[in-house]
Amino acid sequence: MSEDELATINKRIERGELYFQSGVPVCFPLQKAYISMHRVYVYADIDGILLMSKETAIVERNRIENPLIRVSETEVNEFYQQLGLSRDGVLLPPKAELPNELMLDEDQLRSLFSMLNKEGHCLVTSGTAQVDELHNLVFGTNYQTHIHIDHDINRLKMVNGKLGAHTYYVFCDAEIMPFHSHCVDGYFSFNPIMMASKEVQKELYFSLKDALKPATVGICLICDEDRDYLQAFYKSDVLSGRLKPWKRCTLPAFHFQKTEYRTQNHMGAISNKRSFGSQFLKA
Repeated sequence: MSEDELATINKRIERGELYFQSGVPVCFPLQKAYISMHRVYVYADIDGILLMSKETAIVERNRIENPLIRVSETEVNEFYQQLGLSRDGVLLPPKAELPNELMLDEDQLRSLFSMLNKEGHCLVTSGTAQVDELHNLVFGTNYQTHIHIDHDINRLKMVNGKLGAHTYYVFCDAEIMPFHSHCVDGYFSFNPIMMASKEVQKELYFSLKDALKPATVGICLICDEDRDYLQAFYKSDVLSGRLKPWKRCTLPAFHFQKTEYRTQNHMGAISNKRSFGSQFLKA
């Protein structure tokens, strides 16, 4: 949004006319924001993190979930606390406890990284607080833009501002990829997406399939004990293409890597000799 547009938005916020989707009032002026193409939703960029989930969409009163219900002061405070945001628009420090992450050794990661396309317009990574993992992934690639997304605001805060100059940080929903069709050239998810329900996994799969360009690679980590619906949807599409070639469309090549959770005492398998070398060479 332009400075003039932001000024108009901030005047409306001051008058108490704008809300988050859930009905929580926006209590702070925006320094930077994006607006949807149809100019209905506004998304705040706070300290480099774009708040682009359903619940953080800023709308007029008539577009909130239930305009007839007044949100209590307790609910307002809970919303800001869960978002890790003060009511004056400042990101609070990340919580000490982060969600367990999946664990891969160096050889597994090197093998997975090698599957990604080495160049393109947009690389999307997802769901980790391990900066070294991300540095090692992007090292040796030539993407114009790197977008790191997460549905956990605390993980996102841990990596915010620590990656390359062409990296954007986006807080979004777990099941929706906030991208245009066929605009992503590579995707790597460190997040244990298989913990989600079948319905969420289905929504995520179709969202991923739509966002990735045909013949590109998407890599997802899963757990042995999880119900791998996402992988089942992909296998069904591949089989359908073989049995019905007249309906065949070019799919992204998804790869699903089984792994296990890190223990609480695990310090990160990626803090190895390559890490500093990769970062210094990249700089």
